[in-house]
Formats: sequence, structure tokens, C-alpha cells
Amino acid sequence: MHILFITAKHIGDAILSTTIMEHLHKQYPLAQFTVICGEKPASILQAPYIKKIIPIKKKIYRLHWIDIWYSCRGKKWDLIIDLRGSVLSYLLNSKRCLIWRPQNTNAHKIKQLANFMKVNSLPEPKIYISKEANEKAAPFLKGLKEPIILGSTANWHAKRWDNHKFAKLAHSLQKELFPTSSFVVLGASGDESLTEELCSFAPKNLLIPLVGKMDLLTTAAFLKKSRLFIGNDSGLMHLSAAVGIPTLGLFGPSKESVYAPVGKHTHWVRTYKSYAELVETPDYDQKNTKNMMEGLSVEKVLKAVKVLEKKVKNDS
Repeated sequence: MHILFITAKHIGDAILSTTIMEHLHKQYPLAQFTVICGEKPASILQAPYIKKIIPIKKKIYRLHWIDIWYSCRGKKWDLIIDLRGSVLSYLLNSKRCLIWRPQNTNAHKIKQLANFMKVNSLPEPKIYISKEANEKAAPFLKGLKEPIILGSTANWHAKRWDNHKFAKLAHSLQKELFPTSSFVVLGASGDESLTEELCSFAPKNLLIPLVGKMDLLTTAAFLKKSRLFIGNDSGLMHLSAAVGIPTLGLFGPSKESVYAPVGKHTHWVRTYKSYAELVETPDYDQKNTKNMMEGLSVEKVLKAVKVLEKKVKNDS
């Protein structure tokens, strides 16, 4: 059986969509998947049942879709799952095709995907970590003790909690909860200057900056060996949850009802203002808006960490 799976360009959405692939793999264990996705998440979609990955390398006038059609046109697909609602699905030969349509709902994205698949529930998102990724992560883990990960970056300025507050939080966590842990800042290449600023606000040598040092799958392997993740709503937050470590997401101008981290040991905390109060206003402008995380205090995040720690302890 051959399944074509067309998923998101963003890391977080692509990670959440792995829940459908896991569901289909359980239904059709011998099926082979071809995955079309954005270039960034392509490296982490490495499940053993995935035969081929086609990253979307964008061209002007959306000509990249012609290249992708050319790569897929010669096969009769048993099933096409198109989460992008693309024209491509209509131009390929398939026995069955499911094409995503936007849902006007505040339900979590996993629930939306379950509705799309017409099932009551779906498995949790899952990332398969290769032996090579574990080997590449090992040198970065050397000498660290139960790493506490700070995810201070995000793909949008308005979602980034203030670096002063991240630094104060790390200091409070060291004093109150994790006196012997290592505190590590992770993020993507290009965010180094933000990380330098964060480290300058913290006590000397408290934070270990590893932003831009690892590829995405190696980052997943590093996270898998860590104690806790605390970070903005981002692809890194969803990656942390997908590898199964305790994950706390920080929310402001994005909906926790839709994008809260998924997993047994996950939790979220948001600004005192709701999403509607921040975003659904006449003067809101996504392109030019200022940071919208000011209403989230260090004390509130610290309290949320303690709630998550209690949940982990009760389940152990």
C-alpha cells in the first residue's frame, strides 16, 4: 500500500500531524509513506515506515508544486492525505483522497485532525530518533546534569517571553527546585544574539547557550535526555512534548486551546489577558505588533512549573 502524506511547512504543525501517520501505520503496518513537507521539518520526519520525503523548496509563482507533481505523478496512490488543501491532490491518481478544509473551531489541533480522519481519537505525536542523532547529541550532553531547557525563541516576536523574565525564572528554579541541574538555552540558527542577551541577564555561568549548535533531529535526541522544557509556543515546544519529556508552554497571542503541548506530562500557562483580548481587536496588526507576552509574570510561570512537577511526581 502506498500513502502520500502532504503536511505542513512549520515544524510544530508537522510534528502534530505525525499523529495521523501513527494512526495509519497501526491500521496498515505494511504501508509505505511518501511525505511532502516544508524544508525545516523534513529532517525530523524519520519514521521507519516513511519511504521517501519530498521537501518543499519554494520557487516564485509557486512553481515548486510542478516539481513535486513531477515526482509523484507516475504512481497510483492508495491513499492521499493532504493537510495543506493543495491543488496537487486533484492532479494525482489515487483510489482515495482526503483533503483538509479549515475548521472554525477552538478545539485542539489533535482533535481537529481526529475529526478530519473521522475517528474519536488519535495517538500522541511521535518523533523517531536515529542512532546517528543520539551519537551527535552525546558530546553536547557530556558534563550536563538533568538539563532544564529554556526555549526562549519563537518564529514571531510577539510570542517571545521577555529575556529578563527567562533569566529571573532560571535563577528562581535553581534556588527553589533544581539546585544541581544544568540550565540550557536551545533554539534555531539565527537566534544567537537573542540568546546572548538572555545569558547576559542571568547570573554568570548559570545558562549554557546551545542555540544553532545542533540540527533538528539531534536537538530532539538532546531533548529526550533532558529533565524539563520551558518555552514559548513554538516548534521546539512541540518537539519537546513529542519526545516525551515534561513540557511547559508559554502562551500569549496564540491559542492554548488549539496548540497546547500534547502528552502525559505537559502543561501550559498564559498571560493574564486572553487570546481574544490580545488579538481580536480593531487595531491588531500581526506584521507590526509589539511583544504580547508582558502579561505573563515570572511568579505565574514558576507556579506552573511546580504544578507540572507535581504531576510528574504523582505519575512516577
